[in-house]
Amino acid sequence: MHMHLIRLELYGFKSFSNKTEFSFSPGITALVGPNGCGKSIMVDAIRWVLGEQNPRALRANKMTDLIYAGTENSEHKNYAEVVVVLDNTDNEIPLDFREVTITRRYYRSGESEYFLNRVPCRLKDISEVLASTSLGKGTYSIIGQGQVAEVINSRPEDRRLMFEEAAGIALYKLRKSEALKKLGDTQSHLTRIDDIIYELQGQEEDIRESAAKAKVFLELKEQGDKLELSLWAAKFADLQKRLQELEERRETLTASKLQGAAANREMETQLAEAAAALQECDLVISALENNRSQLAAGKTQCEYKLELSQQRQNDYANMVFSARQRLTGLKAQLAEFRSGAGRIRQELDKTQEEVGLYTVAHKRRGAAASLVRRLLAGAENFRGRADDSIRQAAKASTEYAASREKTREMEVELAGQMESVQGELAGWQRDFRAIRMEIEDFTAAQVKIREKAAALAEQEVKINQELKNVNDSLLAAASEQTEIEKAILATEQKINMLRAMDEELQGYGPGTRAALRASEEGRLTGIHGAVGELIQVKDPRHSLAIETALGGALQYVVCDTDAACRRAIELLKAHKAGRATFVPVTAARTQARGGRKNNFDLPILGWADELVLCPAQVEPVIAMLLGNVLVTENLALAAELAVATNYRHKIVTLDGEVISRGLYTGGSSGKQGQGLLQRKAAREEMSMQLAALEQDLAEKKDLIIPAQEGKKHLQTQLEVVGQQQKSLEKELIRLGAQAEQAGLRAAQMEEREQSCKERLAQLEPKLLEVRQQLQGISSLLDKDKAGLDKLQACKEQLYYYELDLKDMVSLWSSRQNSLQLTVYSLQNHAENLERQQKSLDNQGSGIEGEIAQLSKEIASREEQQQQMVTNIDAARQALAEIASGLETMSASLDGQVSTRSQMQADIKQTNHALALLREDMEQVQASLHEIELRKARWQTEEEGMV
Repeated sequence: MHMHLIRLELYGFKSFSNKTEFSFSPGITALVGPNGCGKSIMVDAIRWVLGEQNPRALRANKMTDLIYAGTENSEHKNYAEVVVVLDNTDNEIPLDFREVTITRRYYRSGESEYFLNRVPCRLKDISEVLASTSLGKGTYSIIGQGQVAEVINSRPEDRRLMFEEAAGIALYKLRKSEALKKLGDTQSHLTRIDDIIYELQGQEEDIRESAAKAKVFLELKEQGDKLELSLWAAKFADLQKRLQELEERRETLTASKLQGAAANREMETQLAEAAAALQECDLVISALENNRSQLAAGKTQCEYKLELSQQRQNDYANMVFSARQRLTGLKAQLAEFRSGAGRIRQELDKTQEEVGLYTVAHKRRGAAASLVRRLLAGAENFRGRADDSIRQAAKASTEYAASREKTREMEVELAGQMESVQGELAGWQRDFRAIRMEIEDFTAAQVKIREKAAALAEQEVKINQELKNVNDSLLAAASEQTEIEKAILATEQKINMLRAMDEELQGYGPGTRAALRASEEGRLTGIHGAVGELIQVKDPRHSLAIETALGGALQYVVCDTDAACRRAIELLKAHKAGRATFVPVTAARTQARGGRKNNFDLPILGWADELVLCPAQVEPVIAMLLGNVLVTENLALAAELAVATNYRHKIVTLDGEVISRGLYTGGSSGKQGQGLLQRKAAREEMSMQLAALEQDLAEKKDLIIPAQEGKKHLQTQLEVVGQQQKSLEKELIRLGAQAEQAGLRAAQMEEREQSCKERLAQLEPKLLEVRQQLQGISSLLDKDKAGLDKLQACKEQLYYYELDLKDMVSLWSSRQNSLQLTVYSLQNHAENLERQQKSLDNQGSGIEGEIAQLSKEIASREEQQQQMVTNIDAARQALAEIASGLETMSASLDGQVSTRSQMQADIKQTNHALALLREDMEQVQASLHEIELRKARWQTEEEGMV
């Protein structure tokens, strides 16, 4: 099972005033609740107990904001404490415990305590224990709001750091940084030791004198130790006395604490009794208010009923008045309807007499109209038979005429067919000769196309070979381009790594780094930078020589004035950030370059300060450090030069050997890596290599682009040749198909020529037979035309008789229709009069019923009006009783409210006294805690003395 959180305890942390414990089981645990219930505080507590030092990461302005500040009802706390218990059954934490308990406690005074399994420890101990786990510093065991979006939007380099942390390599990076730090410190110490040895060699005699003095000092120190032992004995006795006094004071405070606790319990009991009485009073007040509300509601309801009854009484009076007026109007309307019904009966009798007279006249005219219609029917019958005879004769004549026309058409058609067949025969013969010529042309075109296709095939083979050569050259160029890009990427990574080392100030001591960081952040002014930062070697080959010549001076920090140096040293002391050497520009010892010898009998590379570049402001410092240093090619030249200059100068070789004041320094250092100047020179050299690689890459791209364009041109030519080949193939297929179709057409033409000759032989006898039939049909058609003229004359005479009879029928029909319309009009008028009479009778009956209903309604409304008077009197009496009860209830409620106010004042006074008592107890507790701390510290001192 992997390590997991077992328990979390909080006391006085943010809003958790009392001790609160949360237990967790293996798996996923979700914290759910509304805003402000403390979910984020639990996460802040875990982050804090694991060593978080930034209060803003815990949503606070300062660390004391994490301690419970108290409220009106609860006192504040003097310290905050968080305990987290972790399961360690898989030994992921390098401790021999199945459970690991980490505790952090912070006091308002600013003191902080850490415990590991209830044993006091340092924050560094906890960080080292958790460094090998997923809870170490810098890991992502706790993901805050916005960090997911930050991971998604971060650069690949930043994401790589996150993945490295998630992979669990934070411990190794920490060890690596500590090792690099130790190596840098060791290098600084070695350089410093070399300088000290060099200085001490000239002070050997002084050291011997100092040794004699030290011997005397040791004798005196022995005497001082004896005296100091006596002093410690006196201090021990005094300490025991103070411990005894402290124990007596602790007992007094403990007794006071017990008395305060008893008084606290007594006051809490009184407060509980008062709260119960106050609650009972609240219940009585609530009941009285409910009763008063009920009485007020009853009063409002009675007032509403009284107003409603008065309104209904007025409504009933208005309704009775309206009903009496309506009754008078209905009686007058009934008398009017009865007089109108008499007039309608008289008019109805007169209309029925007129309907009888018109009906007799209509029947007489109907008999005369029937006789005329029978005559018209007989005339139409005779005309119809005449039409039939004419149609039969016309039909026969039409048939003869049609036969004659048909025969003529057959004659014309047969003559046309003969002419057409003869023309078609001549056309087929011409087409046959033309097709023979087309077949010959198609054969010649096919031969030419096959020759062109052969030439295109040879061209295609040639283009494919050229395209293959271009592809091979492009592949080779692409491979070279890929290698150059890989080299560029590797060089950029190395440059970035060296730049990161420079930005992180790797290779500098902790004090130097702290001073430079403070200058960058604006906390220090007047700082130019470290010597290793300020100088730049002109020739990278001289980097090792300049680095050796400077030695530990590379770590020196250059300042404007002495005051700036003092401020920097004070800052390092205040933050315990280590030691560093500061060089003020104003105090730099310079040497005039003009006074130095530049012409030596032996070849030299130059003075060291002339081989570097630096800002003008710090040139005095660089001249002071390098102005007496010569640089040569090798150790042999250096030795000759040292003898020639009588060892007045410090001489450094390109391999890092040193000759100074007759001392030779050299050999193999056994160190890995590069120095500050070598690292800077390596970065410049890599930058030059990167520029050269990028130039090579650009040249390769310039060579690849024409090759790619040539490849595209060859591919285009190949596509054009392929399209031409396809076009020729299609043309060849088309010509073959056309030649084949021409052959088929020639065979068809031969067949049609023979068919035309056979059809001409068949059409000649048919044409002679049709001309004989045409002569017989013409004689029959002349005979039928004479009989048809006689039938047409009889038909016209019968037509005139029919017109006269139709006029008579129309006249009698119009007169008969006029009489019929008059009869219908009189009958409709009679029916309307009957309906009006029935409507008046019905309305009269309805009015009589409505009069009876209104009489009953008036009697009912008068009875309801009397009932409303009785209800109004009863409502007024009930309203007076409710008003009296409401006054009595208000008086009782006022008395109870006064009693409750008095109780609340007593409870507030008791709470104030209780708060003062608790504050005193808290002070007593703080004093006891302070006494315990002093006692533990003095006991520790006592044990140390023993």
